[in-house]
Amino acid sequence: MCSRPRCSCSCSCCPYRPSRSCAGPVGEWVTAASGSLVGSTDASATHELRSRVERLLPGLVGLWGAGVLVLSLRALGGWALVQRLRRSGLTAVPAAIESTLARLVDALRVSAPVRLYESALVQVPTVIGWLRPVILLPASALTGLSAGQLELILAHELAHIRRGDYLMNLLQTAVETLLFYHPAVWWVSHRMRVEREHCCDDLAVAAGGNPTRYARALADLQGLCSDAPALAMAATGGSLLERIARLVGPPQHLSRTSRGLATLLALASMGLAVGVGTSLVGGPAAPMATASAFVVPESLSESPASAASGAQDAKPAPQADPKAKPKPAPQVKPQPRAFPLERILEMAQAGVTPEYIDEMDALGYPALTAEQLVALRSQGVGPEYVRALAGEGYKGLTTDQLMSLRSQGVSAHFASGLKEQGLANLSISDLVELRSQGVSPEYVAELKKAGYDGLSVSKLMALRSQGVSGHFATELKALGYDKLPISKLLALRAQGVGPEYVRELADLGYRGLEIPMLLGLRSQGVSPEYVRELKEAGYANLPVGTLIELRSHGVSPDFVRELKEAGLTNLKPEELIELRNHGVRGEWLKRLKGRQ
Repeated sequence: MCSRPRCSCSCSCCPYRPSRSCAGPVGEWVTAASGSLVGSTDASATHELRSRVERLLPGLVGLWGAGVLVLSLRALGGWALVQRLRRSGLTAVPAAIESTLARLVDALRVSAPVRLYESALVQVPTVIGWLRPVILLPASALTGLSAGQLELILAHELAHIRRGDYLMNLLQTAVETLLFYHPAVWWVSHRMRVEREHCCDDLAVAAGGNPTRYARALADLQGLCSDAPALAMAATGGSLLERIARLVGPPQHLSRTSRGLATLLALASMGLAVGVGTSLVGGPAAPMATASAFVVPESLSESPASAASGAQDAKPAPQADPKAKPKPAPQVKPQPRAFPLERILEMAQAGVTPEYIDEMDALGYPALTAEQLVALRSQGVGPEYVRALAGEGYKGLTTDQLMSLRSQGVSAHFASGLKEQGLANLSISDLVELRSQGVSPEYVAELKKAGYDGLSVSKLMALRSQGVSGHFATELKALGYDKLPISKLLALRAQGVGPEYVRELADLGYRGLEIPMLLGLRSQGVSPEYVRELKEAGYANLPVGTLIELRSHGVSPDFVRELKEAGLTNLKPEELIELRNHGVRGEWLKRLKGRQ
């Protein structure tokens, strides 16, 4: 046995550290005892930690259950509210909006049967349901948005239906309820909702073709409406400023978190490249690399730098003569571009030919991507269309502007006709909105013939949206209503006061009525038939105010006849109103007389 003192440290430089030569049975016993002691200590600590967790586990489960219960009740409340919205306060929308919806359903390839109603309970356009979805529009959206803006909002809601976002929102709510304690769940859920709105925005813009008009529609809708129920899909979801900036602004930079994730992915990719790089150096070119290449005519070139890089000579360049005149730089010969195989198939199916690409290049649209070429060709934007628009002064248009004009049917002939009517230097958005509202050169000429010349774009669209035509204004002029302001024309048409209504009232003795009187009669439901029946019942030539008062209190010709049959004749209008307000009916008077 070794007699040197021992040390329990593990330093290799310690003079008292036991060596292999002196490690006898006692040393082995000490080592075994120490390991046993450490193992028992670790086991006791683990057992103590497990005991603490087991004691806390019922409380944690209880807290989780309480959270799930609260969020479940919240979700059930939202579900009940959504079902109430689906059943109550619904009215049919105008036929024009129904036809717009049907056209958008076909354009967006929505297979589900979609129903559209005006709702008095919602504040924003809302989608409810999955198998049989319902779109609810508030009255403020129908009256405060133009027809073009309303079409874009409907396209957004149909995009939600096409993607099945209502069902996904329900599943997302269930996941949030069960995993509410995890912050990552809420962050991911928020990003899903934001990206969901972005996807629907993209589909709506693709259907409408103008991001600026769609962004303006969102801003106007936000000014009219408030929030939607949590379980419903609404057009105002997500951050409005972020959505508008994404639509009309430059591409947004990545956030710090996204940049960090991108950096990690880049480092991982670099590591993978280093690992496999040695097997690729000096290897032969892949045989399939050229199988998916689409050779474009040489008029579409790469950058000059890449073309010049292969033209360098190995010989040293001679010294330039300072007296010699500089020679013009040689023209770099363009090189063909290559497209992936799937893009080639899309381009061929859309009818994109090399000649088409050459002509678009000559018109100032070089290096168009495959997606842009397919989109332009699919919309019918050809070189002739671009040349015709340029001839009317619309040069240097972007591809989005060209597709927007073409999708709305704006042609060079349309722009030329408007210019002949005095509407020159119109913007792209003005042309698109005028065409979408149905304001044609013939319509403008008809209004000019009726005496309405020099109207602005907004007034023309307002008149057309309300159905005010030149013939309407001309007939009113023949009845004595000459040079009416635009506001009164719109009010008359909106209330349904047309030339026929004015003519029938004039035949009954009500000639030359002022515009407020006509609007009051029509809004209260005083029709020529109502006036005629009152006249037959003995109440002829009543003042306009009396007619409105009788109609508003529910005094009908049938009510007057019932009172006459019961023996009450020659009653004054105010007496008729008093009897009607007290619920006195002719049948009740007959029964009362029978008891006397």
